Amino acid sequence: MSVQGTPEYTTPETTRGLGVQFLIAFSYGFTSLVLFSYFRTRWRFIYQIRTIGREDYPQLSNSFFGWIISLIKITDEQVSQYAGLDAYVFLMFFRATISLLYKLTVVSLVFIAPLHYYYSGQFGDDDNVAPIDPPNGSVDPNYDKTVQNLFGNYIWVYVVSTYIFTIICIKTMQKYSREVVCVRQRYLGHQNSITDRTLKITGIPKKLRSYDALMDYFRILFKVEPESIVLCRKWSALDRLCKRRNEVVSKLEKLWTRYIGTNDPEFIELVGQGTNEEGVGEFLKERQAKRFGRLSLFGPKIDLISHYEHKLAVLDNAIREQQEVAHTQRVTSMAFVTMRETNDCQMAAQALLSPTPHMMVSHLAPAPRDIIWFNVYLKPKFRLLYNYIVSLVVLLCSIFLVVPLTYLARFLDIDIIREHSPALADLLTSHKWLATIVTDILPAYAFVILNQIVPFFYAWLSRHQGFVSMGDVELSTIGKNFFYVFVNLFLIFTIESTFVSFSLDTAEFAKEFAYWLLRLSSFYANFIILQGIGITPLSLLQPGSVLKYIFAKVFKRRTARQVHDRFEPARINYGLMLPIPLLIFVLVLTYSIVRRWILLFGLIYFCTSYLVFKYQLLYTMVHPQHSNALLWTAILRRVYLGLGVFHLAMIGVLVLQSEYAFAATIIPLTVSLFGFWYDFENYAKPLLECLAIEAVNQKQLSSLKLDTYAHQLDIFGDTDSENDNDDDNNDDDGDSVGSDHTHDWAEMQTLEATRDENEVYVNKNLITKLEGPWIATNGKYKVIRTPTGFELHPISYESWE
Repeated sequence: MSVQGTPEYTTPETTRGLGVQFLIAFSYGFTSLVLFSYFRTRWRFIYQIRTIGREDYPQLSNSFFGWIISLIKITDEQVSQYAGLDAYVFLMFFRATISLLYKLTVVSLVFIAPLHYYYSGQFGDDDNVAPIDPPNGSVDPNYDKTVQNLFGNYIWVYVVSTYIFTIICIKTMQKYSREVVCVRQRYLGHQNSITDRTLKITGIPKKLRSYDALMDYFRILFKVEPESIVLCRKWSALDRLCKRRNEVVSKLEKLWTRYIGTNDPEFIELVGQGTNEEGVGEFLKERQAKRFGRLSLFGPKIDLISHYEHKLAVLDNAIREQQEVAHTQRVTSMAFVTMRETNDCQMAAQALLSPTPHMMVSHLAPAPRDIIWFNVYLKPKFRLLYNYIVSLVVLLCSIFLVVPLTYLARFLDIDIIREHSPALADLLTSHKWLATIVTDILPAYAFVILNQIVPFFYAWLSRHQGFVSMGDVELSTIGKNFFYVFVNLFLIFTIESTFVSFSLDTAEFAKEFAYWLLRLSSFYANFIILQGIGITPLSLLQPGSVLKYIFAKVFKRRTARQVHDRFEPARINYGLMLPIPLLIFVLVLTYSIVRRWILLFGLIYFCTSYLVFKYQLLYTMVHPQHSNALLWTAILRRVYLGLGVFHLAMIGVLVLQSEYAFAATIIPLTVSLFGFWYDFENYAKPLLECLAIEAVNQKQLSSLKLDTYAHQLDIFGDTDSENDNDDDNNDDDGDSVGSDHTHDWAEMQTLEATRDENEVYVNKNLITKLEGPWIATNGKYKVIRTPTGFELHPISYESWE
């Protein structure tokens, strides 16, 4: 049955806007890809920095575009080994989304599109669907005359499609969740590094704040003696001295750069031969002097290098004195307890130690290199206060950002522009191309610019929230930035579009919101095109790293340390990288039925992003935090949230057509969604936070055939059934995740284990060697100033991993 008077599925303006956006994004996106392919082998110190000097690293083809095929062939195990478990989990989200969108696109083509054509006579989307009764009279009366209701008997397809899409999404994410859990348990289960064996104990009562008392406590509770116990003391005085020392060293390095001049290879060679300061006189320039009297006008002139070297010697003596008395500083309520075996640590971390709330609370410890020692010294009440203050600032920022979003929302529709500026509306109406640029293209670019600024501010706030580890800071940054992009740039942005078009009427708000959600589809499509085809390939060029290098070349007078650091790989912050893909996933899912073409744009975005991020994670960036796969919890929670938004959007669209009975049929699906979410939180999330005791002892259990996951963990299936076999535990949809479960993780030296080899749970300022200023460097060696002259030392690049 065909509905009479059905309009074209898109207006010319919408089609033109998408086409222009695609051409613009493709032009500089493809240009970025070509430039990157050209410079990749020529600027290895920027685009392949992590492969330099490492023959064991996965090598890519040197052909112009051949590196893409080589990159695709890199396995999950190689990603985990060289980039860490978090990189594996991060890329797994993109793989899961690509698989999901591929399935939804197929369903859309073979199921929805034919039915759409049968009922409407067209294969296009429902882009011009209009409410039967315009909500609150906000729609132009002429609009409803030209845009007829498309639904008719086709309405049931929306309900059925919602069920099908939800089932596919849940099943796909469950399968990849099972894969992540399985790999995490096997990956970490074979490790026995100091991080894997250490507990963080908080809320220690005063009677237990001693080494002997805590040792006896754990010996009695767990019948084993811990390997070591580190009582966290207030070493803030030592930290302040070390901070002042770093400032003095930095000033000395700048002065020596002026005095020595450039990093001449001959100077480094002379030093390597044991030459003292007098022997390098040909390299020396006139030393700078300064008066240090009152107002810097009176008193004798003092040589600046000698002055700061004296200050450095005084600080070094003060630091050594603080190091000697460090064990007498005030003890905090936190300690790090390292067990002898990972098994004992996991059992202690999953147990309740004390019957008193907030007393002797055990957690798995962060890696030593991730600890923020300043926050360790904080009392719990101050840490809680910092948390509340930062949360309040985030809330105030979200309220403040409503203002620019209000103005941006006014440029999305000519009718709204007419209400505020009739002259501009008339100009745009008479110039269609100008209207396309103003209403479709420019708002998407403003959207992207806003996304590039605010997340860095939220990342800065997270670092001052009182978290004890950088891993917690990163997870908090993910939460803040996703809250920003989801609430401010999606919900509030849509609501603002609703508010600017009519005076609030609660009874009509749901219809109005759904109406504007549909009207904003072209804007969000432009945003996805811009991100996937333009911005993502552009990030391959790493403009920040290139500008950093050019700046260092232009301004020659750089210290030796700055010359060395200009080649340091960029640091990954998943709190900045993850929220936008999560938002785009929500947008694509929300519009997947009523705007089917958005599935294609989403698929392009996630395919492009997968390749770009995979390259950056392996070759140009490092993630210094300890990897533990906790990213997947943050990801899956927001996937379920996106499904909930998808259901609300479909309910709103049906309500918009006054199809209340059909809208009610989606409610049971939403209820079941929360059931799956509850199942994840209670049964899968614990396996992403801790190691199962069986995973730690899997080798012994496997030899006796007593392990319950001989092939793959089945956390969503019926693990109690004795009739389960390997085929039952595998997905039968033919979509293999691709990981090799038979890989021998015990023989693989993981990135995390390598980093933990020489780590200890103690403030680095207590054990760090007091190294003098860097005078020169050639990349392999550095010349260090000592009280007796100059010394040549090899440079270690371990901190870059």
